[in-house]
Amino acid sequence: MEQIRQSLQAQTPGISNAPKTGTITNLVVFVRFSDEAESIFADPPSYYTDMFDSSTAGANSMRNYYLEASYNALTIGSNFYPTPPGSAVISYQDTHPRNYYRPYNEVTNPDGYQTDAEKTLREHTLLKDAVNYVNGLGQFPSGPVIDADSDGYVDSITFVISGSPDGWSDLLWPHKWNLFTYVVTINGKQVNEYAFQLDSVLETGVLAHEMFHVLGAPDLYHYSSDGLHPVGKWDVMEYNLNPPQHMGCQMKYEYGTWISSIPQITEPGTYTLNPLTSATNNCFKIASPYSSTEFFLLEYRRQAGSTFENSLPGTGLLVYRINSLEAGNGNADGPPDEIYIFRPGGDIDTDGNYNIAHFSSTVGRDKINLVTDPTSFLSSGAAGGLSLCNIGA
Repeated sequence: MEQIRQSLQAQTPGISNAPKTGTITNLVVFVRFSDEAESIFADPPSYYTDMFDSSTAGANSMRNYYLEASYNALTIGSNFYPTPPGSAVISYQDTHPRNYYRPYNEVTNPDGYQTDAEKTLREHTLLKDAVNYVNGLGQFPSGPVIDADSDGYVDSITFVISGSPDGWSDLLWPHKWNLFTYVVTINGKQVNEYAFQLDSVLETGVLAHEMFHVLGAPDLYHYSSDGLHPVGKWDVMEYNLNPPQHMGCQMKYEYGTWISSIPQITEPGTYTLNPLTSATNNCFKIASPYSSTEFFLLEYRRQAGSTFENSLPGTGLLVYRINSLEAGNGNADGPPDEIYIFRPGGDIDTDGNYNIAHFSSTVGRDKINLVTDPTSFLSSGAAGGLSLCNIGA
């Protein structure tokens, strides 16, 4: 659930991603509007602490998700503001009504924003004022706590906005962005990247998706809404399921840095993979004989044994095509895509069925080559040259 304005990051000064390893403190600030009562946040504080911060084994929380996805390399703890004095959530109340942050309509919303520049200024002013309000209460932690990598920026801040989202790319829509309009500081550390969430659609899947943006990862869905789904439900950066599924091995390697290297298969033979939830022996690379810029990746996804991978469409071997020319870009502006998963019925113009992309002798899909469905085609549609057979259970 990411806005197209994600592409503005290339023009935004001072971008600083959160640390990908160690322990970071995510600051969660609740915000409501001038025409809303405090009771707009009807759930108790425990509802949010469980979703963000539960460390109970098997709990569907963002903390547990990133511990598992990072192979215990990253711990994300969350603190909540303004600090509730009792059994109800309290929030910063803005000076403007909700309609001020919605698109202009001559009849139904004459006070709404009319341009992208106006939308940006209103959003950034809202968040600046919310941070300054909590700053005035003296509740935020010290600089070293909120800036684990000592780069001068707050590692992670999430704004939970009251109510429901509007349309995709409107201001009131879950997204990640940068507070570049103002210099806003918390105990000497500048607020830059932030996650913007809407309370009515808040769930662990959305939290996990936006947090991976904060860590530097791009979207894997097409912003053009062209009906093509490069990775489908196999990666949290295209579909944020709940509980959220893992991101794929290339995403963990390239953007999470939790996989230090991907071994390459260079000789025919029989090879074995552990599930992606394992920290070792979890992926292979195979070069295409017909391309110097595209290659294949293999990973084994297993539903059993993981609160998060249990959301997957199935269990088996996934075969990816990686386009190194698109490295760092993800799939938002694709095709061509940086990351694509082969699936029956899929080609460069047809989506196919990504829900049955997994290969396994159990499901009767145990090979991929030049004549199977799917074939191992390159992003141009030309033959890719991969041949796998006797894929087991």
